Amino acid sequence: MGNFEEYMTDVMNKSALSLMLSVGHRTKLFESMKDSSQMTSQQILIIQSILKNMR
Repeated sequence: MGNFEEYMTDVMNKSALSLMLSVGHRTKLFESMKDSSQMTSQQILIIQSILKNMR
């Protein structure tokens, strides 16, 4: 049974990663982070809202 549990944990982890990457792509998070070196999440949200208002 251990193999099945490990397999399902791996499937769930990969699924969550895929979902997070998709959300990041759709919200243009990666575009916002592209030119930033080290920013807080608050700073990234500010940049995202500015970019959203420019479109």
